[in-house]
Amino acid sequence: MNDIQTQIEAASLKEAQLRIERQELEIRALRDKETRETRFWDIGARGVFQTLIGGIVAGFLIFGFLLDNTLKINDLDRRTQALEAEKQLLELEQAEAIARRDELNQEEAQQQAALKATRQASIQLEKDFAVLEAKAAELRASISPSDIDVGEVIDQLESSASEAKGRAAERVEALTALENSYFPVIASVYEDQDASYSYEVLQKKFPDIKLHAYRTNDKNGRPLTAITLGGYLTRDAARSLVETARESGRPDAFVRQSQAWGENVADEISTD
Repeated sequence: MNDIQTQIEAASLKEAQLRIERQELEIRALRDKETRETRFWDIGARGVFQTLIGGIVAGFLIFGFLLDNTLKINDLDRRTQALEAEKQLLELEQAEAIARRDELNQEEAQQQAALKATRQASIQLEKDFAVLEAKAAELRASISPSDIDVGEVIDQLESSASEAKGRAAERVEALTALENSYFPVIASVYEDQDASYSYEVLQKKFPDIKLHAYRTNDKNGRPLTAITLGGYLTRDAARSLVETARESGRPDAFVRQSQAWGENVADEISTD
């Protein structure tokens, strides 16, 4: 009886141990499952976080790219506008230069016509003077002293010849003045600008030429100071100096003809 009781107790103990082992296995299985799920969620959260960070970085990169392109486009727009304004200014200056050139060509044509007429008139006066002298000589040879007061006639002829010679001399002087009335202009400085500063800057640019300055008016009557490479020159001399100025960086230099520019006032505006 005792043996049976012992066997029963041993079986019960074995059963209890098996139950314990089963519970431990179930607990271990639950723990493994929980660990795998935790790992899964950790991995998923890490992936989401990494994706989020990558998206933010990509967003910043895209934003930086768009901002850089926008700034470049704005800068190009500003440059384009500046170039367009500069182009319009150059076109305006070119149109003004063409108009001024046409005006100067027209004035030069008129001056050359007047010069030609003056030269022809001077030649004609010289011819008239020669004719009068010939007539005077002829009269001296043909008139008898008893017929007329030779001295009076000679005096009259000499007086007429002297007057003709005087008119011829005036014509020659006017012709010479007209031929020497050209100015190689390199700058036009208006009253609201600093003529002394412009003169000094240009004098340093042309150290081998003593610059002149003349007070005059533009075609609209505005007072200005014309700075030139000399004054009262022949047309060829003035043109040669204008070419020198253009080759030295003054492309807007031009020749102006005038007999009314007065005296050189460079000493008044020069600070040296």
